[in-house]
Amino acid sequence: MTVTALIPAHSRPLMEIAVASLRRHAPTIRPLVLATHPSCVGVLSVTVPALPGGAANHAHALQYARQLPRDREGYAITMIRGADIIICLDDDTMILSDQFLPTLLRAFEDPKVGAWGAAGIRDPLHPSCIAFRRELFDRVTTFESALPDHDTTGLAQAEIQTLGYRLVAVPAVRSADGWDVFGDLWAHLGGGVIHAPVSPLRRAWRHLKAAAGSEAARDLIVKAKMRERWLDHYDLSSTRL
Repeated sequence: MTVTALIPAHSRPLMEIAVASLRRHAPTIRPLVLATHPSCVGVLSVTVPALPGGAANHAHALQYARQLPRDREGYAITMIRGADIIICLDDDTMILSDQFLPTLLRAFEDPKVGAWGAAGIRDPLHPSCIAFRRELFDRVTTFESALPDHDTTGLAQAEIQTLGYRLVAVPAVRSADGWDVFGDLWAHLGGGVIHAPVSPLRRAWRHLKAAAGSEAARDLIVKAKMRERWLDHYDLSSTRL
């Protein structure tokens, strides 16, 4: 099976680490960045137009990828149409293991599995890491949410189940460092992501607030440490797009 990864991205620092982790642990998966911010534009990317009144969201990016202008995005169309599996990854999702791709492919050996990925919060699967059979990716009506103001691909998941397919969820385990790890295969930073390094003064202020009991400040500190660890771990020279 051939696999293409669609990565909606609004932060280049995060996107570079995500792509580097994919190329290290699953180099046969072909990455295609869906750039919702100018900083993420490159050779292997597609620029997603902004929504009226705001930036493009996750669901809009996937919808746009499915309806690419054929006169301008031929290479991207080939990457999508030539795939057996389409996996959608957030730009703050990092692959941790060489077993990521074998595990994904084993799930789809069952012909009744329509989608596989991270266990969801409001829906069975979470859009930070969700893989579809390509024919179902093409077939579902929308990638919007079943809930207002939450772009979780919930309606697509419900439609896949209505068509008689199963959804397979990999549960999350909260690591000692404070982020979610799925089957020791990948990790997700989640909300409140640190897009780029912050100044020493701002970092000190954040630690003071955390010491005073601020959960939000502690959350940001955890995510900043995670980003810095990955930045040191992965060779970002391989992420030139």
